[in-house]
Amino acid sequence: MKRARVNKQKGGPVLKETVQVFCRVRPHPSSQASTNETACLRIAPPCHIHLLPPSSANRNVPTRELQYTFKHVFSEIASQKDVFEEVALPLIKGLLAGKSSLLFTYGVTGSGKTYTMTGTLQDGGIMPRCFDAIFDSISECQAKRNIFKPDKLNGFEILSEGDADFEGELQARIATAKMHKLEKKNSDPDLAQRVRDQSYALPVEPDFCYAVFITYIEIYNNSVYDLLEDIYEDNNTRIRPLNSKIVREDSNHNMFVHGVNEIEVTSTDEAFEAYFYGQKRRRIAQTALNAESSRSHSVFNIRLVQAPANERGNGVDLLKKYIIVSQLSLVDLAGSERTNRTKNTGMRLKEAGNINNSLLTLRLCLELLRENQNGGNKMIPYRDSRLTHLFRNFFDGDGQVSMIICVNPLVEECEETMQVLKFAESSQEIVTTVQTPLRPANVATPGRKRTHEAYDHAARDFLEDKRARGDFRSQSLPDLLENVPDVRILDFANKENFTEFKSKLENVKSQMESVRKWDFTSLRHKIVKFERDTYVAVNQSKTLEQQCQLERDRVSTLENRIQLSEREQMKLKRKLEEAENSVKKLKGDLAAKDVLIKRKNLEQEKAKEEFSNKMVQAQDKLNREVERKLKSQRAAWEV
Repeated sequence: MKRARVNKQKGGPVLKETVQVFCRVRPHPSSQASTNETACLRIAPPCHIHLLPPSSANRNVPTRELQYTFKHVFSEIASQKDVFEEVALPLIKGLLAGKSSLLFTYGVTGSGKTYTMTGTLQDGGIMPRCFDAIFDSISECQAKRNIFKPDKLNGFEILSEGDADFEGELQARIATAKMHKLEKKNSDPDLAQRVRDQSYALPVEPDFCYAVFITYIEIYNNSVYDLLEDIYEDNNTRIRPLNSKIVREDSNHNMFVHGVNEIEVTSTDEAFEAYFYGQKRRRIAQTALNAESSRSHSVFNIRLVQAPANERGNGVDLLKKYIIVSQLSLVDLAGSERTNRTKNTGMRLKEAGNINNSLLTLRLCLELLRENQNGGNKMIPYRDSRLTHLFRNFFDGDGQVSMIICVNPLVEECEETMQVLKFAESSQEIVTTVQTPLRPANVATPGRKRTHEAYDHAARDFLEDKRARGDFRSQSLPDLLENVPDVRILDFANKENFTEFKSKLENVKSQMESVRKWDFTSLRHKIVKFERDTYVAVNQSKTLEQQCQLERDRVSTLENRIQLSEREQMKLKRKLEEAENSVKKLKGDLAAKDVLIKRKNLEQEKAKEEFSNKMVQAQDKLNREVERKLKSQRAAWEV
């Protein structure tokens, strides 16, 4: 029995990628027309979106038009298929290659986050399409159920086929004895009505065996609950409530929820049944803005376990040292709410407060992370929220992080939409590290599974060909000697009988000898042809693999250059905005100083005028005094 954990594989290629942010605009409600009077958003495909604040906006919303740039912007008419192929399909390719990813939807309440993630039975969202792509890809390499077993410590054990059968029987007995089954209601979805529009068969390593495990949790009032937890009855009278779980760190410093049920699924319908089972227990309530408002954050984890096949390719090799576990986390965040709009009270108000606090912590962590990557050195408060604490590894740069921003084009949502778009655009500067784990070194022959399958197929064809020719090996001995006379009734005294008997025996012998020689010659030719075809196929496969690797490296280099250019463009744009703001501030200061200078000049001129008037008055007074004294002296002299 071997044990493997989700760990950071060393030696694989390492790529630095920015957070991929996509924007999806929700269609207008059916009761309103999509006019300029009711819309505050304008899309400039494929990457830009403009916010058009109304003239009646409050002082917190600027009056000028604002432009935001994202990886891709989906308009109101974009289909679920378009969103999946652009956003999630690359993450599925990474999952099959051993890479972990985080995808979450973010936006205000009622903006279409849950619909984008789940969709409907007739038009599935990201989650069911992810399962379709995974199972279409691994259908020929799927391991037997219970071969991989979770060890409850964020790792897996590999069981033999006998142990796997025993584990399956044990689980069935436990489920029958203790688990309370939820009765199916008429309102429950019928999975037989689910519609698939396309098959996504992605390339996988043929010499590996794969298994899919899922967990479904919710973060409600900053506590973690397992939505797939077994429902046990308390004294057969009532169903006990769910117990809160704790977030722990494993031996490889990866965060996980301890004690959750990790269920193995073998098809999309089976995974969907588990999802609907957990969805019945998720907290959903009606508010003034949303008839079915999520009161918690939901986290749906898909873990793909893969291990090398044995020498014949018909099972998992138990002697390998480690297996590879990759994870795709689909997070449906609850929408931010404002009390003055939702009119929440009581428990709804408490739930809204916890939702807003966790979203605020998420925004704060991402903003501090961006500042630290630009030269800052601040402590990031991951532990302030269970949401950020659980996904700390992704935020610290261990795996691809993608975000879908769901926005509502209505004018009433303009202020909150602006805050969401501003936060999302700045999040694109965060850089994460994506590492592809190395496949374990294998002493067996590469391509052994296909080789043995081709050999078995050729052997079956060879036997069927022999039976079609009436080969003696496919006949009984009496049938072969049917034309040979019975020696018990044959009279060997008659020379003709003896000669005939001898001739028939020699004929049977020659027939058997010719068939034997033909069998050996035909088999030799087939083996030589098979080896030659195998050699050519292996060489072609190596050549194609080298070409694909070169193309992948070239594409990765170009993508990195594009991301660097976009990041530099965003930095220059931010610097330009800062410079414009500085210019505006300086112009304001200059205008204020001009006003102050003019005021001082006026005061100086006024003071100068007053001083001149006083000088004139003093001069007149002095002249009058001198004249008076002269008159008095003249009068004295005359006397």
